[in-house]
Amino acid sequence: IVGNISMSPSSIPSLEIRPGLGFTLTKIGTEKKTALSIPLDLIYYFPMDLAGFKFGMNLMSQVTFGHPLRESTTSLINAGLVIKIPIQF
Repeated sequence: IVGNISMSPSSIPSLEIRPGLGFTLTKIGTEKKTALSIPLDLIYYFPMDLAGFKFGMNLMSQVTFGHPLRESTTSLINAGLVIKIPIQF
């Protein structure tokens, strides 16, 4: 369960920053733990627009302050492709 806030710096309009805060359920074998989690997404949209669709690159980092088997933190780093569709809810 994570809540995010999306921000775009005015000096770089194609950059989006999404910090967040949440809880993560961690499990290894039969050991379980609920831990505080802090994710951070950096999204850069490429300067092209295809029929309203925007394409970009995402770099995500997440730190979880808990490990089911020992007292330590767990980190995750991920890179990916983002497709922003022109439909809004």
